[in-house]
Amino acid sequence: MPNTNGHGSEASERVALCMRVSSEEQRDRETIEIQREFLQEYCRLYGLEVAQVYADDGVSGTVPLHERPEGRRLLEDAKEGKFSTLLVYRLDRLGRSLLVIVDAHDRLQACGVTLKSATEPIDTSTPSGRLIFQMLASFAEYERETIREGTRAGLHRAYRGSRHFGAVPYGYRTDAQGRLQVVPEEAKIVREIVSNVAEGSTLYAEAKRLNDLGVPTPGWRYGSGPRGAWRTSRMARRRSFETAVSS
Repeated sequence: MPNTNGHGSEASERVALCMRVSSEEQRDRETIEIQREFLQEYCRLYGLEVAQVYADDGVSGTVPLHERPEGRRLLEDAKEGKFSTLLVYRLDRLGRSLLVIVDAHDRLQACGVTLKSATEPIDTSTPSGRLIFQMLASFAEYERETIREGTRAGLHRAYRGSRHFGAVPYGYRTDAQGRLQVVPEEAKIVREIVSNVAEGSTLYAEAKRLNDLGVPTPGWRYGSGPRGAWRTSRMARRRSFETAVSS
């Protein structure tokens, strides 16, 4: 049998594969299928029997294992003794916070299931493996918090530089640097809407008026909607009235 480099196990060991990817993460880099193929090849290499497969696609790593759709099924099967080892691609696939990872480990341990990582020297059936597990769980949480802080700092710098992110409100356009600029003809329409509503008109009446006049909608300007299809829901959602105050 080949050297397992710290991942040694008996050939009769029955393992369950656990995969996860969140909607915010880079799916093109570590999709569920990429994780599945890697884990299956790992099991073939070391002669492990795959008993069960669990995949939570589009689930955040901050959600506890027992609250995930596949995570609940995993723990139920663990209680029934359907597998003896849970194999993950990497520890952060189990969870993205220390509490979530440790909670999952404790629940598995109560079922007599050990935890292994295919890309890290983690095997909670040994004292050294448990020590490494605790260290890497802490590192996973630290990495997540560092990424979060970096993202917040980057957004703050961008906002201080007057750059805009997200949907552009009707009445504005963005320049090459991402800064908002008023569109005069659209600002005029917004001011008319605000003035008419202040005098007793309704959004329904204003939508009908704009449609009758053939005024292009925000969606038409960006190529995502037909010309002249103003709706009250769209007018309320886009917070268009900011332009009347800004210009």
